Amino acid sequence: MSEDPVTKFVVVDDAHPLVQYTGDWRSDPVNISLIDELGTNGHLYNHTLQWTTTNASLSFSFSGPWVQLYGGKNTNEPPSERAPSWECRVDGEIFPALEDPFNGEWQNNWLLCDLGLLPDGPHTITVNVTSRGEPFAVDYLRYIPTPNLAFDTPPTLFVHPYVSEVMYGPSWTRLGNEPVRFTDKTGETLDFAFIGTSVAWYAIIPIGFPTSRSRATYSIDGSPPTPFYFQGFPRMTSSRHNELLFESAQLPYGKHNLSVVFYGNAVTTPLSLQYFVIENGSLNGTLSQYWTPEASTAPSNPGGAEPSFTKAQLIGIIAGASVAGLIIFLLVGYIIYLRRSRFAIRKEAAANIMESKPLVSPTTPGFIIEPFAGAYPPATPTTTGSPDMQFSSSSSKPSFSPNRRGTALVTEETLELPQGSQSSARTPQSRENTFSMSPTSGSEIGSGGVLYYHDSGVRLPRDNLDRDYSGKERLPPVYTPD
Repeated sequence: MSEDPVTKFVVVDDAHPLVQYTGDWRSDPVNISLIDELGTNGHLYNHTLQWTTTNASLSFSFSGPWVQLYGGKNTNEPPSERAPSWECRVDGEIFPALEDPFNGEWQNNWLLCDLGLLPDGPHTITVNVTSRGEPFAVDYLRYIPTPNLAFDTPPTLFVHPYVSEVMYGPSWTRLGNEPVRFTDKTGETLDFAFIGTSVAWYAIIPIGFPTSRSRATYSIDGSPPTPFYFQGFPRMTSSRHNELLFESAQLPYGKHNLSVVFYGNAVTTPLSLQYFVIENGSLNGTLSQYWTPEASTAPSNPGGAEPSFTKAQLIGIIAGASVAGLIIFLLVGYIIYLRRSRFAIRKEAAANIMESKPLVSPTTPGFIIEPFAGAYPPATPTTTGSPDMQFSSSSSKPSFSPNRRGTALVTEETLELPQGSQSSARTPQSRENTFSMSPTSGSEIGSGGVLYYHDSGVRLPRDNLDRDYSGKERLPPVYTPD
């Protein structure tokens, strides 16, 4: 295999709709995540992969003089009996298969078909796979397009490190037989002029050099420098290829300049450049006349800032925020309306209650009694020595003895009744306020009189409870000024 031509390749991901698959091809995130970490040849492009373990094929049509297919495969020595075989065809013509430099493990970014020096023009590459159990995996294609070829959108470009747009400082040199340049001099620089919306730097971590951590910075269009770090791997047995050192944030479509400064030295990992990947790039150094992206606002820090919003995105954000604000405003207004309505209803009900005329005690001039107590005469307090409770003449509240804890008591109290009453005064007695309402000791059912309560006076409505079983009339409590 000859070296790649010094030029810009168009990169086509395996998931691109222009790549046509026939047969049983698979792809799932779990296996992709595992495969992405295998080998020493870098990660998967765009973290996608298509593979098959059956007889299958794929095809891709393009216009240009060169095309390559990259994927992943086991590189065992000798090859496994279950290893797949494949043939690469261009326009029906079979090209010789590539010989694997076996190293005994799975590798990504592996060159499966290299079909170059074709007549410039439209072609179709077809890959036929014969499987014996082990997977045949496809990651991406690269091709050199016909000059001045028109694209619907600017393509993703693989940029060779030797193109004229890359300006190296004096200490950059070729890395052995690799088509790569590197430096280990502190303060060395590199400048790269490009057209696109982002740039990524891929490198080789070479074997036989120091592996200590190195530091460098990159800046785009004079933005503040953004640092990036890299280092060798312990116990490396071969160089590591396709190592991503950094990828810029999204940029406005147009011309840009990348500036890199190396701050390592001869005892740290050297800085190398294997290739650039440019999104929405230009093949001939001129801006596309057929495509104008909406992302036309440059970020405040194009070297490392988050990408800016497009005009359409900003309109959507503003419209969404406005609708959300209106909904919140209406919801808050509805809640306030409900609260005020409920408050007004409660206020009106309270006013209706307060409009009830209070009653004046017939025995205490000017003393106001609560409306619900009714127009009942107050009791004349006396003292009783009942063993169940003590009733003081200076207080209308009974005190309960311990043996009556947990029960409510009802007391009978001597009352001065108005003239015309047929009942005489009675000595207060104590008994439990239960649902049975059993008479107290010494009382006779139907003996008449008045039963005065010293609690709230509220009673559950029941039939025939206007009078006690003893015949007494039951009255709610009344209160004195003190």
